[in-house]
Amino acid sequence: MTRRWCQAPQVLTRRLPDGVMLCATSGDADEPISLLGTGAALWAELDEPSTLDELAARLAERFEADPAQVARDLEPTVRELEVRHLVVVDP
Repeated sequence: MTRRWCQAPQVLTRRLPDGVMLCATSGDADEPISLLGTGAALWAELDEPSTLDELAARLAERFEADPAQVARDLEPTVRELEVRHLVVVDP
């Protein structure tokens, strides 16, 4: 089964001039996290459930990068967002 992540509904979001600040409001709410540059672009892409490959393909096209490299770079960030309860796996 392929995992599809999306923004968790209980996340408070604040736009920054060069990114976005996120804070979970449920679970073990941690300190806010800031995503800048491509991290903010990743967050925007997570507004709909997506696999890692789908995210990588869209961001690679947007930033003219290699999709395989983008996927490798995204994986730890997506996992960290999941651990912090900022994204959820779409059922």
